[in-house]
Amino acid sequence: MTALLLALPVALLTLIWVPLASVVLYLWLLVTAALLPRREPGPARRERVFRVVIPAHNEALVLDPVLRRLMAVNYPKAKFDVVVVADNCSDATASIARSCGARVIERVDLDARGKGHALAYAFTMLRNETFDALVILDADTLVDPELLSIFNQYLEAGHRIVQAHYDVLDPFESQRTALMYIAFRIFNYVRPLGRCAIGLSTGLKGNGMCFAKAVINQYPWKAFSLAEDIEYTTTLLLGGEHIIFAPGARVCAQMPAARAQATTQRVRWEAGRFQLARRDGVRLVVQGLRRRDWHIFDWGMDLIIPPLAALTVALVGGLVCSAVVAILPQMEPISWLTRGMMLAWVGLLAALLIFVGLAMVVGKLPWRAYRALLNAPGYIGWKFWIYLLMLVRRGPQSWVRTDRTRILDQ
Repeated sequence: MTALLLALPVALLTLIWVPLASVVLYLWLLVTAALLPRREPGPARRERVFRVVIPAHNEALVLDPVLRRLMAVNYPKAKFDVVVVADNCSDATASIARSCGARVIERVDLDARGKGHALAYAFTMLRNETFDALVILDADTLVDPELLSIFNQYLEAGHRIVQAHYDVLDPFESQRTALMYIAFRIFNYVRPLGRCAIGLSTGLKGNGMCFAKAVINQYPWKAFSLAEDIEYTTTLLLGGEHIIFAPGARVCAQMPAARAQATTQRVRWEAGRFQLARRDGVRLVVQGLRRRDWHIFDWGMDLIIPPLAALTVALVGGLVCSAVVAILPQMEPISWLTRGMMLAWVGLLAALLIFVGLAMVVGKLPWRAYRALLNAPGYIGWKFWIYLLMLVRRGPQSWVRTDRTRILDQ
């Protein structure tokens, strides 16, 4: 009986270690797959007609450089139309959009606010128009000149849904934006690159999304949660669709540098993802296994996997607990077991840290990003504070706009 009681803490730590080890192994699978050679689509035989939709709520501060950059892309002007959905605006968003040459759809519905409702309205308004594909951009996003050309190549290759590389604008504006830049590059570039290398589907990122018109006709936008991109991804994958990642199609969005602005944005993002992970994660994993559909299984796994900051906190916590158990005098009879358990936690934490380093190499991050890792403890502490806010407040229940600062077109 005494031996069983002594082994109980070790058994508990092992039960916690196993699923966390599975997560780290899964991340290693993706970063290793991202190293595999990738075949890009060839030149397109024709230039498709695009509608570029930008949902905007009081975005007068940032919209001018965004639209001017978009209007200057290397694609025939007659082949794309920019549509700004001025959603419940009380500023000059609509007039600025018109002055830049965009078409404006004004929408006023104070009871149905947020990006999801604006996109649903745009889908309805545009579905009877003649075009080949629809692109969705955020109002604080600067695009690379070849964005539409690359989307056109992927559509030519037979893909119906394409996700661009969603990156960070002005990544070294602050210590926080530099670390968000690292997280974005791993989450929005390396992991999708690995998934597509082994034939899996990536998830939509909410920005830089391209849909063939047949897709929006077949799947009207009905995603109105705090993480509407995740919700719509689930709808598409359950419908049998595949989302391809286009690493060369890059869009850069503004990240809030101020702590208050960044906290508001992250609480909304994390709360929205957590709500859908709790609702759909395990269900999708089980359904994917039953249907032998690895796209659905992988998407469920992606929802379940915690953010890197939360995963790091969990591993450090497990290591501390295992170390405490190992040094207790009462554990001397099974010291070989407790020390082995502590080494297992050390190895798992080391594996995660090496994964981050390798992912940064695969993601081609500049040297300044590696120096920014010195501030990672503070960033992890900030993310932990966000998780506490989510637990206390249970996260925001409705969409909240993130404050902007002026964008300097680069």
